[in-house]
Amino acid sequence: MVTFRFLNVLLLSSCGFSQTYDELKARLPERPEFNGAMGKYLNHPGLYYEPNVESDRRLIRFNTGRSSTPYEIYTKRLDSFLAGYFGENQENQTNCDNIRGYRNVSDLHSNCRFDITELGQDCVKQLDYGYKYGEPCIALHLERILNWLPEPYTIDTVPVKIRDLWTEYAVTVHCEGEDPVTKDNLGSIVLYPSDGFNFRYFPKTGLDDWQSPLVFVRLVRPNPAIALRVTCSAYAKNIKHDDMFQTENVSFDVMIN
Repeated sequence: MVTFRFLNVLLLSSCGFSQTYDELKARLPERPEFNGAMGKYLNHPGLYYEPNVESDRRLIRFNTGRSSTPYEIYTKRLDSFLAGYFGENQENQTNCDNIRGYRNVSDLHSNCRFDITELGQDCVKQLDYGYKYGEPCIALHLERILNWLPEPYTIDTVPVKIRDLWTEYAVTVHCEGEDPVTKDNLGSIVLYPSDGFNFRYFPKTGLDDWQSPLVFVRLVRPNPAIALRVTCSAYAKNIKHDDMFQTENVSFDVMIN
């Protein structure tokens, strides 16, 4: 059955996003294309997550109480990471909330302000980003690459795996349990915003105040005392999915004691 979201994309596909992509790309400074192994890393942005506490090596392990594995190390890390999306850091940025898709070249003299409220009401500081309640939120962001522009899929080229999530104006994010044990115990996954990284935030130009848009991944009712491995992937037509390098993917482990 074709979902409502996909039907909506069918109706909006006449907006000419592919043509707009070609026109905008043609007017941006030319980016070098790297071949071989280096190209896997440098031709498109990698996907990263927070809270990434180096000593834990991808493991987010905590107790919802205040015992030997408190969750504060992760909430404080998120506080620090998100601090750049408030106040004076965004003073010279432009409100682009009414823009769907790419901006005009003439508008690239300033960067779009990412509205932190797009991350929903569940993944907020006041609720300890869900960690206090055993439903942690993990922030995803894309690596900064100068003048990189996400290329849209068409109805004919969008991968089947993301068809129900895909919108015509965003880098789609898909997250899932990596192994059978995780799939059976993960609960559900909610994304904020659900459509992924909107095209209006790209490209990163030479302006210093560019900020990657964010997506929060919320794990809803995961089973405790089980190591859960979650893999999230970013999708655009010019983000290549490679089994060896997997720069378009990021994996993290979660264990709630």
